[in-house]
Amino acid sequence: MWRRSGLAVLAVGAALLTATPAVAAPPATVDLRATIDGAAEAVPGELLYVRIGTVLAGSQTPTGVKMTVTLPEGVSYQGDGGAASDGAGPCEGEIGGRTVVCIPEPTEVTQGGVWWQAPGRVAESVPIGTELTTTVVVSSDSEETNPADNTATLTTRVAGPAATFLKVTGPAEPVVPGQPVRIKVRLHYGEATPVDEFVMLGSFGAWFIGGGGITNIPADCWADGSLTCQVPRRLESGTDLDLIFELKSSVRPDDYRELRDTMSFSLEYLEYPIRATGTVTFTKAPSPSPTPSSPSPSPSPTGTGTGNGGESGGDDEQASGGLPITGAPIAALATAGLLLITAGAGALLLSRRRSRATH
Repeated sequence: MWRRSGLAVLAVGAALLTATPAVAAPPATVDLRATIDGAAEAVPGELLYVRIGTVLAGSQTPTGVKMTVTLPEGVSYQGDGGAASDGAGPCEGEIGGRTVVCIPEPTEVTQGGVWWQAPGRVAESVPIGTELTTTVVVSSDSEETNPADNTATLTTRVAGPAATFLKVTGPAEPVVPGQPVRIKVRLHYGEATPVDEFVMLGSFGAWFIGGGGITNIPADCWADGSLTCQVPRRLESGTDLDLIFELKSSVRPDDYRELRDTMSFSLEYLEYPIRATGTVTFTKAPSPSPTPSSPSPSPSPTGTGTGNGGESGGDDEQASGGLPITGAPIAALATAGLLLITAGAGALLLSRRRSRATH
């Protein structure tokens, strides 16, 4: 009798170990629509920002959804734009390339849609007047009921700079984290009305820890996440002014998950802000600071089986006298526990059989 019961326990254990949740099959058909928008004009040497998205019609839950963006000739991908909707998921593409693939989170392809911002930089050599066409295509594991709206395009015209403009030049060589980052911002002022002072704002990645500012002319600079510099310098029409920034960089490894950063500067207090961007590249993320090593613990006495854990047991050890749990995966713990239960059940049945045999 105990053999059959023991086999039954083992069978249940095997079922618990091998059971896996069923994966839902993708719907046979879906209706996904691609969207794209952005500025009507772009300036050579500056960023062309495009915003892509996908909208799901109906209540299906498609799988394998991805957005494939093809940037036009003369425009190169600059990395994650940082702006995206909830559930948008990652975008991947080679820096300097023209193809970007964005994948939404599997449970977030909803009727409201998801969107990403994918910046590309227009080459200095692109002639003014050129029309640039960016294309985005959405696809999934299912057949499309309306494939015509799976593709969307945006046409952008290359235009000359405004009367007042900025030109940002980042470090020529990769910067070692912890070393200062030197940036040159050229300001060309072309407005008819002179100004006696102006404000420059700078926005940077996590590497910027505050500190530093404009070093070549008097300026009052402070940081509160971004950098603000008030410059008491008169600007007249036709003025060209170079601003040299020297900024402190972090030594924290977590601040360098991306080694390439797009820096943004803007000239404020005019009728409208004038913006420009540049890039900085870092050599590699700093190594984590070594943690002090603690002495190895003395071996614990072997447990006596009485359940009190032996004399060496403390509050942090198991009451049974075994080793403390050190973060083993849940599946491994569950497997070990199940095998113990199975063995215990078999031993109990064997004990009962022997007990009957002696009476």
